[in-house]
Amino acid sequence: MKKGFTLIELLSVIVVLAILAGIAVTSVTYIVNNAQLKVYKDYEATLLSATKNYFLDDMTDSNHDPNKVKMPSVYGSVIVKYSNLKSNDSSFSTLKDPRGGANCDSSYVKVTRNPDKGVNYDLKYNVCLICPNYRSNGC
Repeated sequence: MKKGFTLIELLSVIVVLAILAGIAVTSVTYIVNNAQLKVYKDYEATLLSATKNYFLDDMTDSNHDPNKVKMPSVYGSVIVKYSNLKSNDSSFSTLKDPRGGANCDSSYVKVTRNPDKGVNYDLKYNVCLICPNYRSNGC
């Protein structure tokens, strides 16, 4: 009697391994894509926070730095570019596209000013992250 595996046994093992490999590849691809989307969302949150900080020291015309984007007038809007934010804060890191490594230098935040609420400005921020492989909704 010959010892060994039959052809059917070998084929069934190969089929089971192929199914497991397919499941593993699908799961890893999902995890990687999800992580990349989280990086983009973090970049958007970073741009929003940096834009809010951009105007903190510049709330009145008397404090206005001529090299900075001026606070919008009521019902007006301004564009604060990524380069403005980066030059304003030296600790602001470069935003690299996680899917390609290129920089997201074309990104900007549109700041719209609604009527003020008492002594407080009512600003609306629309973050537009533009990377080679991603673009925010509403850009």
